[in-house]
Amino acid sequence: MRDEFAGALLNFAREPSETQVVAQDGVESWCDGARAALSAPWQFQDLLGALPEANFCERIWCKRPVHLIRESPGFYGHLLSLLDLERYLSMRELFERHSLTTPEQGHGLPHPPPRSLSELYERLLSGRALRIRNMETFLHPSEPLVALVNSIERALGQSCDSISCYVSNAGARGLGPHHDETEIFTLQISGEKRWRIYHRDDSAEPRTHLASTLGAPRADFVLKPGDLLYVPRGWVHEVTSEVASFSLTIVFRPVDWRALPEILLEKLANSPVFREPLPNVLGRERNSDAWQQQFERRVHLMRAALAELTPQDVIDSAARSVLSRTTLPAVPQLSAILSLERVTADTLLRKRPGIVAHLTVDGAHARLLLPGGYSVTTSARAEPALRQLLDGHEPFRVREMHASLGSEAKLVLARRLVAAGLLCLEQPWQPRATDHPGAEA
Repeated sequence: MRDEFAGALLNFAREPSETQVVAQDGVESWCDGARAALSAPWQFQDLLGALPEANFCERIWCKRPVHLIRESPGFYGHLLSLLDLERYLSMRELFERHSLTTPEQGHGLPHPPPRSLSELYERLLSGRALRIRNMETFLHPSEPLVALVNSIERALGQSCDSISCYVSNAGARGLGPHHDETEIFTLQISGEKRWRIYHRDDSAEPRTHLASTLGAPRADFVLKPGDLLYVPRGWVHEVTSEVASFSLTIVFRPVDWRALPEILLEKLANSPVFREPLPNVLGRERNSDAWQQQFERRVHLMRAALAELTPQDVIDSAARSVLSRTTLPAVPQLSAILSLERVTADTLLRKRPGIVAHLTVDGAHARLLLPGGYSVTTSARAEPALRQLLDGHEPFRVREMHASLGSEAKLVLARRLVAAGLLCLEQPWQPRATDHPGAEA
């Protein structure tokens, strides 16, 4: 049974030629009409369709759910298929790492992960849903899904926390009403799922809810093939599968303002003053003047450290966190590393498309942070050259790098940045026999 909100969605979904928006109690829906299947270069804007990327980032991200209706059942056909899943399920390590789960409804203990394909299939037949989690740990960087996630990461300035998919038979039981502490994109690949979205719960931890305490849902609709649903953290929701369903979730756990006390802790944690043991908190010492003086001394140090914090400190810390969990775009990096001696002053280079980086300068050193936790540390004198490279988009020759560097320094830095993945060749080399180990006579 559908409420007025869902009815409104059905009414405007019949007009695919126009973008229309329906809002109900903080939940929005956009009609994207009929579109060709999502394809390379796998951009976030193509996933959003009629919803402008800037609109999403500024007005919707971390604030309100949005349901994007598409009259394109095969929209995700090139992204991930059940045949792909069959291939992944043949990997024994998925069972060994407990990447496969069959979530249960209610508040009891979770069911142990399946130990074999036969046990997994038996659970599907018995009405349980299959969840394949942490797919980012085994997906190849060249997979379309990884390219799409990289595009979303660049747009949001956040790193993906996990990628999961869900397979369920008709009537499968899910978790029941619950809320998560993450930002979740759900891509309905095939089949359908019924979603009920309730209020927002701002409690610190995710938890399940009793249906009898929730009242009427703010939105009640069916997610169909090609649709996209975004649900921010804290929004209570319930999902049921009335028919067989196959969906994908891309999960983000944004770096938030809790980074501020974490930076303060990082600054103070290794100080000898804070590594001293507390006085006996169960004895008389806890009421002594000495205890009070020690406490006040450390509070004073905390206030002084907090006063010294700058916005740049927060930016640098957040950038380190995001980039450490972000992957480099898929490229033949190994062949470039093995051929660095072929980079000369006349070699034509360019910044790698789709890469993000962050530059910090601390005294005599400049440090360039790259996806995957890679970093390049060099003299602070290289800062102008590094900023020029980060801001540039056109190809350039090594000898054309910033004039603050000498000829030899330009060559050394260029080779290091090619090895690190920030720069790539404008025209890739043809491999030589001597480029491969064991090719010597």
